[in-house]
Amino acid sequence: MVTVAALAFVIEVMIMTFLGNWGLAAESLNVILFDAAMLSLCIAPAIYWLVLAPLDREHAKRVWAEDHSMALDRLATTDPYLRILNPRGVRNRLLEETARARRYKNPLSVARVRFGTYGKLVDSMSGEAAERSLSSAVTILSGALRLPDVLGRLHEGELLLLLPEADLAGARSVCQKLRLLLDQAGPDHFSEATGWNITMGVAQFDPGEDDRELLKRAESALERNDGQSPLWESRASSIQ
Repeated sequence: MVTVAALAFVIEVMIMTFLGNWGLAAESLNVILFDAAMLSLCIAPAIYWLVLAPLDREHAKRVWAEDHSMALDRLATTDPYLRILNPRGVRNRLLEETARARRYKNPLSVARVRFGTYGKLVDSMSGEAAERSLSSAVTILSGALRLPDVLGRLHEGELLLLLPEADLAGARSVCQKLRLLLDQAGPDHFSEATGWNITMGVAQFDPGEDDRELLKRAESALERNDGQSPLWESRASSIQ
């Protein structure tokens, strides 16, 4: 409102000065300034409440709506317990990353991380115990990821790791590092009887395939685990 009053004051001074120069007003400079000040004080509140206040309210509503929409989007794509992307969120992110890799011809790899302990804990203890055990592992994994990496939940006892800018060798190196960290940390008290029992399946994205085919190859690599090797990889036919 102060800005409106100042603007009205300047405009009124200019008008009165212009009229005085043309002989249309005989007031002194003091009268002109006084008249401009009174006019600005009279019209500034009206201009503010009729024009600027509604604009401010509309802007505030827009900002609130955008923030609320973003919060709802985060809520819809975030796992409420693990605080990472849920299946919907991680699949949406996978679509974005495959599109980016295809467009810029950058490497992209994924790793499916399965926790065999999860189902055993659900059966022997409770679903909450299984979630707590998985949450402990997620905390370790999240703290060791590179900046562009993304961790999300694919199924109840399975995570999906997106590794942009990583070829198959790079993805394997990352997964081996994560596996070592989990082994060093050891299982939490929920899973200490069975251990983490983690297996991983790694696959590199081929521009000729879609996200579902990539996930299927990573799953095939995961299923080939014979109980002795913790990490299997899958190469697309065009990736050597």
